[in-house]
Amino acid sequence: MTYFVKFPPFLLLADFFRPAGDNKVGAISKKYRKAEKMNDTVKLLRECNAGVKMGKSALEKLLPKARSSTLRSVLSESKSAHAELGDKAHALLLRHGADTKDPHPIAKVMSDAKIALKMSMNEGDKTIADLMTDGANMGVKSLSKYLNQYKSASPEAKDITRKIIDSELSLGEKMRSFL
Repeated sequence: MTYFVKFPPFLLLADFFRPAGDNKVGAISKKYRKAEKMNDTVKLLRECNAGVKMGKSALEKLLPKARSSTLRSVLSESKSAHAELGDKAHALLLRHGADTKDPHPIAKVMSDAKIALKMSMNEGDKTIADLMTDGANMGVKSLSKYLNQYKSASPEAKDITRKIIDSELSLGEKMRSFL
């Protein structure tokens, strides 16, 4: 679903060849760049929102199964951080007049199946740490990809994306002691 009008590429080139004093093409080109920036911002924020929802869902499933109070504490802190960052991404999306994005249904089913399968074989803290490490690594990888893909996103959207990546890196590092 596209919210912004895409202008043909020749309008961008027209800026270079416009006569002096002719601001029409320049104005169109500026509108195009603004629309592209807004579009990249919304796309990046939607990916952030979907990723945070995926992480929060996994944390909600695994937190009650943690045996160690230290692991429960780390998972609880991460859940709170996910909620806070998710709320910020959601607020930015609303400010841009866009709706949120849920995780892809196939990715959600695969994640739920992996959690159920691994936990059915061994319900220990090591399994939880392994699952959370995999999830955190996937979050870092996908959000880094989107950060590189949506180069025209606003600085604010890029900042929240980096904060989510940092949160995932921190979670992965904290999980190492439980592996």
